[in-house]
Amino acid sequence: IDIINASITKSQPSVTTGALDNVKHVIAVSSCKGGVGKSTVALNIANSLASTGLAVGLLDTDVYGPSLPSMVNIKDLTVRKSKINPNFILPLIDDNNIK
Repeated sequence: IDIINASITKSQPSVTTGALDNVKHVIAVSSCKGGVGKSTVALNIANSLASTGLAVGLLDTDVYGPSLPSMVNIKDLTVRKSKINPNFILPLIDDNNIK
């Protein structure tokens, strides 16, 4: 965001290894402080987007203790390898179809 001109500028696409080639948009929720509700905000955004029919994925990268697993209802916790690339695992899916 360009504060001076009050406009949003597009950044150049980054080079990826192919893992995110089908991802159109990324929303990052961040703070330099713990316990402020980042996971709650991220999950609420994901649920809102999923309720409109969009395909949504949510990744909790909290190294010290991800809280999302305790906030969602996932019935099948079986870890499965991807058939396309055995180096990847398939995401778990919750009741709202969020991966």
